[in-house]
Amino acid sequence: VPQQVIDCVKSSLRLRHRTKVGAESVRMAKDVLHTLLGTDATYDMFLGANASTLLSTLAQRYSTILKADDEIVLSTESHLANVKPWLDAARSSGSQIRWWDHQEPLEDVLSSNCRVVAISNASNVLGNLEDVKAVQSSVARITNGYGHVVVDGVAAVPHCFAAVHELGVSWYVMGCHKVFGPHLGALCGRKS
Repeated sequence: VPQQVIDCVKSSLRLRHRTKVGAESVRMAKDVLHTLLGTDATYDMFLGANASTLLSTLAQRYSTILKADDEIVLSTESHLANVKPWLDAARSSGSQIRWWDHQEPLEDVLSSNCRVVAISNASNVLGNLEDVKAVQSSVARITNGYGHVVVDGVAAVPHCFAAVHELGVSWYVMGCHKVFGPHLGALCGRKS
């Protein structure tokens, strides 16, 4: 066992301030994740069991505010983790699902009733990068700012800098284990 691990275990057993040490560890982890994802003070950071669980929880929360005339746009290129929760949210809220096949312009499926657009930053199969900033711009324009873009960055973050603040999206999720971290998920969300 490395000496630094022995020292940390010894310190933990001797000092017994686990709540304080735990809170400080979480704060430091969130600071690292803010740097890794390129967010700023306008974003909150949430940790969870994995990216799939965080997306599921997020969609469940949305299901309480979505209405029957609201629309959720799902990308045909998304991982199931960013599709199934939104299908469940639509079923529970009565809102409508619209599918975006990337062979057609996104604007063809967007309307002012769109409240969520769930996309992947990169395909986990083909590795194609999505122009997330362009998607965010179209969604903001067509929905008058009422549409929220939810990005699954699990396949992208290990290979490119997310720069979430520059993208301007509402939500961005990643898997820490994909960048040699613990098997946790991290979800950043715009505070507004």
